[in-house]
Amino acid sequence: SGVKVLVSPNPATDLVALNIELPAATQADAMIYDQLGRNIAQFDLGQLLAGTNQPTVNLGELANGNYFIVLNTKFGAVSQRVTVAK
Repeated sequence: SGVKVLVSPNPATDLVALNIELPAATQADAMIYDQLGRNIAQFDLGQLLAGTNQPTVNLGELANGNYFIVLNTKFGAVSQRVTVAK
C-alpha cells in the first residue's frame, strides 16, 4: 500500500507519536484495539500530507497491556503493536 507506521515510544505511558509515511495526501484515522479485537478508542488524524507525518495520540487512559493501533487511509489499513506500561 506504500503506507508505513511506527509507534514511538514503545512501550508507552501516555503520548505516542505515529511516524507515518504516505505516498500521497490522505485523510486518516487511528483505531485502537485490545488483545481481544475490541475497538476501544478512535483518533481522527485529519488530512495528512505525502511523505512523513508525525501526529500524536494519548494512550494514557488505557490500562497496562498490549494493543494494536490500526491506521486507516484511502491506501488501506496498516497496524502496529504497542505496549502500555505505566
